[in-house]
Amino acid sequence: MPKKIVIFFLFFLILSFLFIVNNNINNLKTPEVNAAGEDWYSNGGTWNYRKKITIDHTKVANVDNPSITYANFPVYIHTTGLSNIKENGADTRFTLADGITEIPREIEKYNNGELDAWVKLTLTKDSSDSTNDEIYMYYGNTNAIEPLSNSTYGSENVWDSNFKMVQHLQETDIDGGTGDIKDSTSYGNDGTTSGMDNTDQVAGKVGGGMDFDGVDDYVNLGDVCDMGTNDMTISVWYKTTDAIYSLISKSLYGNPANRYFLIDGGAGLYAIFSGSSKVETARVAGYNDGSWHNVVLVFDCDGLMKLYLDNVLKESNDISAQSAYNMQSSYSLFLGRYNDDIDGQLPHDTFGIFNGILDEVRISNIVCSEEWITTEYNNQSNSSFISFGSEESETSQTCIEAGGICQTNQCSDYIDCLSILGICDIGHCCLGTCTTDTQSPLIPTNLLATAVSSSQINLTWTASTDNMGVTGYKIYRDSIEIDTTTEISYSDT
Repeated sequence: MPKKIVIFFLFFLILSFLFIVNNNINNLKTPEVNAAGEDWYSNGGTWNYRKKITIDHTKVANVDNPSITYANFPVYIHTTGLSNIKENGADTRFTLADGITEIPREIEKYNNGELDAWVKLTLTKDSSDSTNDEIYMYYGNTNAIEPLSNSTYGSENVWDSNFKMVQHLQETDIDGGTGDIKDSTSYGNDGTTSGMDNTDQVAGKVGGGMDFDGVDDYVNLGDVCDMGTNDMTISVWYKTTDAIYSLISKSLYGNPANRYFLIDGGAGLYAIFSGSSKVETARVAGYNDGSWHNVVLVFDCDGLMKLYLDNVLKESNDISAQSAYNMQSSYSLFLGRYNDDIDGQLPHDTFGIFNGILDEVRISNIVCSEEWITTEYNNQSNSSFISFGSEESETSQTCIEAGGICQTNQCSDYIDCLSILGICDIGHCCLGTCTTDTQSPLIPTNLLATAVSSSQINLTWTASTDNMGVTGYKIYRDSIEIDTTTEISYSDT
């Protein structure tokens, strides 16, 4: 008689165990935890995705104190293969390495997964360090809108007050209207095109660029960016095969006073600082080979005028004798053309007509250091200056409520998940989106029951598997739950 009781008990226990594992194990799953459980940017809504961006410290020129030399450095961000981003990149935001402190950004262009952007960041690591600066890019917020350009983290605030003009030359709405070409700084030094249309918007060295036809194309920025008695740094990327051309000019043809420019008169690129007297660099030939070149012109009114080409100092001239001279003038600033010989406010009919592509024209009223110039050049010419980590998803975390029914009204972002045996407590859902788990786990196999005595049965089995994980097994006797276990064995007494 006792033996029959044991056999019956064992048979019923096995059936009960199999039934419970197959049908009710969904209740035993724990929510996933990933990088989204860390600090996550939340200003203005839910940002579903982010990527870590690492800045290679070996590409940052060594200085005594990077945080001082590279304060408010505009870092160029470029990547491809993106998705889940709104048109024009309006839902992209950038933060410091903590994942929550926002920094200003400007989206130069976003199209078909390719992003060209700029962020203002104080670099703290240089080539003498062993670690890198890191930031985060957030995206995937369908309700986000483009920040106002003059807002705290808007596009204008990428460029500090030392930048007097920044022209990315990425515009596509080109029809000769006033202000076609937009200055990214807060000074609003916009330009007007002449002879140009949308077909002149081409790929630049850094994002978009503008193609000048060598006939009647130019940009007139008006009477802006006077040096006065200030220092100045001018930089531009260009590509041409012409022998005679003007890149940037604020001058008056034939007048030696109050002018500066970058031109190639046929014997090589050179620059002029002309205050009370004219100082010009020697001609530097060989940079009209049809490849991209970066030219930087530095005016230190108490010291030297320096001409850099592709991060190499080519010429240096003393202009300190004119340190008190006021370079104020009414001449227009031109891109791709030299000024006329009447009042300098119109382009010259024949001289300095540029045939080629210009990109990233900048003017600032400070002396940029050699280290700054090097780091800027590395950032804009070397794709390994930054690297992107893998995509992290906030919404990959799930919350499963009791009985497998997702109670979405109980889910709240940024509340840690509290659970009892893997069941989320009401009101304490995991970070992210509540989802219902509809897939049952596989039935455990190789179930073995061993009658140890008339009052004890030992069970063993092969673990169940599931797409979201199994955290435990319920043990029933006579349809009544008697215990739970996370092991793959159980002893019933």
